[in-house]
Amino acid sequence: MKCIHYDAEGDILSITFTEAAGQVHRGIELSDNIVLYYNPETREPLSLVLLSYRALLRAGAQAPLPLK
Repeated sequence: MKCIHYDAEGDILSITFTEAAGQVHRGIELSDNIVLYYNPETREPLSLVLLSYRALLRAGAQAPLPLK
């Protein structure tokens, strides 16, 4: 894992697996607040972004989060 960054003001948790600079990348919305970015040529995951992170933690504590 390359880095984990939490933006408290935006309540966004970003997990970077591989540096995306210079790579073609696309995003897939796994659920309402979870987006996976990947390189479509290699199918390598690049990063995972969790929006409204605190709300996801609360919801996940009550029941598993369904993925699309």
